[in-house]
Amino acid sequence: MDGYRVGIITRTKNRPLLLRRAIQSVANQTYKNYVHIIVNDGDSLEHQTLTGETIIVPINSGGRMEQASNEGVEVAIKEKVDFIAIHDDDDSWSPEFLSIMIQEFRTYENLVPTVKGIICRANCVYEKIEGNVITIDHLEPHIPWTPEIGLLRIADLLDDHNNFAPIQFIYRREAIQTIGRYDPSFLVYGDWDFNLRFLKHYDIALIPNYLAFYHQRISGAASDINSMHEASRFLQREVYRQRIQNRYLREGDALGMLMNIQHLQHGVHELRESVNELRRKKRTHKSH
Repeated sequence: MDGYRVGIITRTKNRPLLLRRAIQSVANQTYKNYVHIIVNDGDSLEHQTLTGETIIVPINSGGRMEQASNEGVEVAIKEKVDFIAIHDDDDSWSPEFLSIMIQEFRTYENLVPTVKGIICRANCVYEKIEGNVITIDHLEPHIPWTPEIGLLRIADLLDDHNNFAPIQFIYRREAIQTIGRYDPSFLVYGDWDFNLRFLKHYDIALIPNYLAFYHQRISGAASDINSMHEASRFLQREVYRQRIQNRYLREGDALGMLMNIQHLQHGVHELRESVNELRRKKRTHKSH
């Protein structure tokens, strides 16, 4: 039996086709010392094909994903796992994900004791669902500008567009004691907030292996579309993004200072663009 025990948390709500794929993704892992914690916010899972050690946690969160995360974390703590991973019902892993991630984590942890988490690279999988058939359209690297090796810098994560997906990340259970749980008040961006708090206290290692698949559906049934593509959530995402930025700016710590610098740099960039546009218009006017 592999040494470290992993708590794999899957958040799901009435997406049986996708959940079956997620369950198979976990079952296909070559690393077998895990417990699969399925936090079910929807109908009964009686017709799902469950394999290995699985714990079903029924909840009624009212659509609050991070409350579902916390329910899974509580079970993982009771199970005395060494690592926690979030494997959402619509994402997937390479069969070697856990084996390689834990092996590489050991290397980094021996070099830098402050390393408490590790992320691999991921491919975005663009797909569509028609009936009970999932069709893949194309793949492309997710946030390819992230450094391939070493440690994730806080500056790499200040822009929400650079945030890594939960499917790429595993972390030590004991980190929760310091950074706290996921914030259930965030309807979106709860993972970004959690990751920023994580980096305030601990380091996250990077490996260049493409071991995770971050699936995206930009059309289809309402229950199947990713929240980031729902038109109704655009305002919501913008409000919560600004709320997170304001939180750290108010705290006045190093992270807040970096965010302030980034905000000022963005303002300078926009000002330069405006000046250049005025110069272009002026030259065009003179030529006429």
